[in-house]
Amino acid sequence: MIFSVLTFFISCKDVTPKAPKRVAGIPEQATWAGGVEGGNWFEITKVVSVNTFKIRIYNDYSGNLEADTMFILNKDCLIKTIDSTGILENLEGYDGEKIILSFPKKEKKCFLIAR
Repeated sequence: MIFSVLTFFISCKDVTPKAPKRVAGIPEQATWAGGVEGGNWFEITKVVSVNTFKIRIYNDYSGNLEADTMFILNKDCLIKTIDSTGILENLEGYDGEKIILSFPKKEKKCFLIAR
């Protein structure tokens, strides 16, 4: 009985993924975002305008550069402006085409798309 209760509480524990070890080639200013299965390192290299940013994305395992391009906030996002701090605080992941942001909570319509 005690084992069952303990197993239940352990399985319900919130698992927050932690950034992996920073491998060679990933800049110190890069921020990691991802899940338990992996993620990416993100470096904002230039703020072009209120919603446009030049961003480098690195593979978290190899350190290889996966993208180095301009990204713009999608027009359907309920939030109409974002700054680099807002991006870094709300990174959720990268699907190979867009940078997914963690807001708004109810409707996941906010992301940055390659321009």
